Amino acid sequence: MHHIPILSIDVQGFTTHPLEMQRTLLLRLQGMATDAARFFMPYGTVWAKWPRHGTGDGYYFIFDALSPQIALRYALNLDAALAAHNAQHGADLTIRLYAVLVLGDVERVDDQYLSMAFSDAARFLSHEPLKRYLDQQPQPMVLAMSSLFHTEWQADIQRQNLFPETTDLQWTPFICRDKHDKDHPGYVRGPGWERTPVPGADVVPPEAAAYHGYYQRCQDTWSNARYALDTRFVHLTLLLDQGEEAQGPRWQPVRGTFHDLAEVLAAVPDQAVVETLNLRYFEERKPMRNQAVILPGKLANLS
Repeated sequence: MHHIPILSIDVQGFTTHPLEMQRTLLLRLQGMATDAARFFMPYGTVWAKWPRHGTGDGYYFIFDALSPQIALRYALNLDAALAAHNAQHGADLTIRLYAVLVLGDVERVDDQYLSMAFSDAARFLSHEPLKRYLDQQPQPMVLAMSSLFHTEWQADIQRQNLFPETTDLQWTPFICRDKHDKDHPGYVRGPGWERTPVPGADVVPPEAAAYHGYYQRCQDTWSNARYALDTRFVHLTLLLDQGEEAQGPRWQPVRGTFHDLAEVLAAVPDQAVVETLNLRYFEERKPMRNQAVILPGKLANLS
């Protein structure tokens, strides 16, 4: 099965329930999942023709030979069924889902289904902002889609718009970053969560804000008059690290010399952070060697 839509769902808090409750939730979810498919398969046994892959606390629904529009319509039908179920049965039997639509190739090996798209879906479902977003909205399902699925869905609509009511839904872009610091773009239904990082957006993450604050504190400390250098014996040269793959000398001096650290700090980008400062005084009053580590994205050094 090549380049087909896949819906992955995961039940919120499933493992926190006792076994009997887990069984009840799964049976109810299976019934709603079957009924949600009747709009394109009104008769017969749905799962005899349409494959699904259980994960214990959720499913991968594999839309073989079906379009992205069908996959999205199915997800919205399931969301509506969940809302009706939760309104009828109350908090004791409430079912809430994380859901994501992806595209990919699927291979069957005996009674198992294999797909790299399953890993893509799992990555989105484990994205903490997405999981928290479910608690911030009234719908029983937080629904996301990969950027690839969004592109193919839009192209599918251009060919034939099967469900005009779905084209007005709000989809907000976001970025899911994996453990290897690789970004995976996607879209979430609704306005999205606060400070959603998108390509080109001027968003400063918390760790960067702390970094800048540390820089400012160091600058304030080392620019104090008590740390002023005796310019009769000390001159500072700023060396910028060109990286290990630099053509020529790795450390390039900045033209000119500096008489105090405040001048040096003024010459480096705002992102710089003073990490250490070693001042070693010599009784002979010879020119001192002063070292500091400056980090303006690339390492810089004082000598």
